[in-house]
Amino acid sequence: MKPKSEADQRCDELILITNRLMELTEQEIEKLDTRRAREMEPIIEQKAALSAQYARVAQVFKRNQDIIKTASPELRKTLKETTKRFQAALDDLTGKLERVRQVSEGLVRAIATDAAQRRATPVGYGKTAAPPAPLSQPPMYLAFNRVV
Repeated sequence: MKPKSEADQRCDELILITNRLMELTEQEIEKLDTRRAREMEPIIEQKAALSAQYARVAQVFKRNQDIIKTASPELRKTLKETTKRFQAALDDLTGKLERVRQVSEGLVRAIATDAAQRRATPVGYGKTAAPPAPLSQPPMYLAFNRVV
C-alpha cells in the first residue's frame, strides 16, 4: 500500500475535524432543544479548540490552492459532503440561537416595561398644595440572563 499524499492526509484531517465539530454542534442543538443551555459550556470550549485546529489545516489549503486538486477524488467528495452537512447543522444552530436570543430579549423588555408601569410617577399636588411625598427609594429591577 502506497503512503498517502500530503493532500490526502490534510483532507483526512479536515474530514475528521469537521465530523467532530458537527457532532458537537448537534449536541449543542440537543441542549437548546431540551432547554439545558447551561450544559453547553464544555461543548463550546471543545468547539473552540477544534475550530482553531480546523483553521490551521484549512490555512494549508488556502496557502496552496492546488493541493486540494491532488487529493483523491473520493476524499474530495467526502470532504465536500461532510462540509455541506456541517454547514446545515451550523445553520440549524444559528437559527435556534437567534430564536433563544429573541425570546430572552422579549422577556427582558416585558419585565422592564412592567417595572416602568408599576413605578408610577406622582402627578400634581396633594390636598395641602405640596407634591406627594416620594417613595423612600424607588424599586429597582434587574434582569440577568446567563443563557445567551
